[in-house]
Amino acid sequence: MKWNRYTIDTTTAAVDIVSSCLGDCGIEGIEIEDNVQLSQKDIKTMFVDFIPDLPPDDGSARVSFYLDADEDNDEMLKKVKEELEDMKSFMDIGPATITISQTEDKDWINNWKQYFHPFSVGDLIIKPTWEEYTDEMKDHLVINIDPGTAFGTGSHETTQLVIRQLQKYCKKGDKVLDVGCGSGILSVVAIMLGAESALGTDLDPNAIIATKENAEVNKIENGRIEVIEGNIIDDKAVQDKADLFVSLHNNAKGEIVDYDHGCTVLVPTGNYNKEVSQQAQLLGFYFLKYLEKTGVENQGLLMRTSEKNEKYPNGKIRDYYRVIHNSIEKGIPGVIVEHSFVDNDNDVEQFLKDDSKIKKLAQADAKAIRDYCLGTVKAEKEEKQKVTLIRDSKGKNNKYSSKKFKLYYIN
Repeated sequence: MKWNRYTIDTTTAAVDIVSSCLGDCGIEGIEIEDNVQLSQKDIKTMFVDFIPDLPPDDGSARVSFYLDADEDNDEMLKKVKEELEDMKSFMDIGPATITISQTEDKDWINNWKQYFHPFSVGDLIIKPTWEEYTDEMKDHLVINIDPGTAFGTGSHETTQLVIRQLQKYCKKGDKVLDVGCGSGILSVVAIMLGAESALGTDLDPNAIIATKENAEVNKIENGRIEVIEGNIIDDKAVQDKADLFVSLHNNAKGEIVDYDHGCTVLVPTGNYNKEVSQQAQLLGFYFLKYLEKTGVENQGLLMRTSEKNEKYPNGKIRDYYRVIHNSIEKGIPGVIVEHSFVDNDNDVEQFLKDDSKIKKLAQADAKAIRDYCLGTVKAEKEEKQKVTLIRDSKGKNNKYSSKKFKLYYIN
């Protein structure tokens, strides 16, 4: 589909009112271009993969809107020009000249590529497929990536954190589950580092296409990367491939517990599939141990039962949270990790305020999963952990106890 692009030359000070004018004319989508640099606050609160190098801000800006090239746009263009002339009478909006160009949908999809260039993560080099190999790459493992319209260039800090963990711990013969695989970059990295196979899942059909294409462009043998479109929460085809289910969150104050800060992990009660429930409880304890080392106060394990008297197939009362009871019924250890409280100023300041603090929580999560799955060095003694059983939404009938765990660690 072709579009006429109309670009208004204006000023940064007038961008808002010009944009509002276009909205009043019935134009729903606009594009703003200027040289105003993002502040550090902006960068920290936005998911920004690429920060372009901009020239100094000279106060100029361009506001563009798009109209179907196959339609008669004369009336709309006349209306916009009249509105701009009217604005000139009471404020400086710059020259307000309108230039016309034509574009296609494919241009929108590919324009971002000008900002995506090769970069290194540890010993790896992530290279866009459209970039050429250079002599600097010859002594490195090169990962070729074209994310298409899926998430996953490898440049975001969370992705790089996982890549570094794969470099450190991924070994020959490992099997990898890549939930929310996006472009498939983590699956590709795992295979290139020696993993036997990877299973990717994503809700976005474009991610499925991108993952398959990126496996092919990296010359990965057929079958080593399998990718499924689906939701791990309720799609059986995806669940049947999983060994663990971990849902990561931050908490908020409620009536079910008497504390308003710190970390906790929700685990199954053991009312159904007792052996798998015990494994989930053990996994929860690993999370608490490592999160506690970051400084977050350990509030213990939480169990919560159905308030509607829902039952498991064995007749015992069901666990409250869908993530918990779904995973247990499928025979998969499942937990919900609450790292800290978003409505507690002290927790936010200490653990959530910026990426470096959040990174410490993510590293704790990774170590918990690592030791649960791969730990071989037995701890010298059992450790006791507080357990709270919640029976209603008011927290009036909570039952408190403790449970002992024997942990294994990576040497």
